[in-house]
Amino acid sequence: MKFKILYIALFSSLVGFSQDVKWDVNLEGISTTKGIFSYAAVGMNFNKIKIQSGILLGQDYINNETALGWQADVLYFPNGVNTKAFNFLFTASLNYFNTKVSLNFSEVKTNFIQGTLGYGFTYFFHEKLALKSTVGLGMLLENRSFNFNTNDPANTWGFAGIISLGITYKL
Repeated sequence: MKFKILYIALFSSLVGFSQDVKWDVNLEGISTTKGIFSYAAVGMNFNKIKIQSGILLGQDYINNETALGWQADVLYFPNGVNTKAFNFLFTASLNYFNTKVSLNFSEVKTNFIQGTLGYGFTYFFHEKLALKSTVGLGMLLENRSFNFNTNDPANTWGFAGIISLGITYKL
């Protein structure tokens, strides 16, 4: 509940202080430490800051299971966004996805939370259409629940990486 209130307050303040909110849609291919995903997102541009969020759908590397998740990004363009040029950016991403593996009567459910910081670029090859690419490094938390006895830890921390390539269409 606290996070929802914080999110609403942050969103309201950004909309309130920004005179010109511009929307865009993104479609990206993402490779993370845990799998390959397609990422469909909607973003809002506030001068030098862009906030976007969307759905992750893909395959987990370890057990080739389908994973469904969510991603949120905050992108910062230090030089602003120019639709006729190459734009450098910094990004902070938060991913959540889960998998479930069953074998006979044994089942393991895993929730992954991945946070990364990185950089990238956008290149507008049309006034409304851009190529976007980012690279990032960060942390990964795995929360597993077993329906059987095991000595494996329920929570593990690790290293995370993310690479994305996609297109952005300005509405």
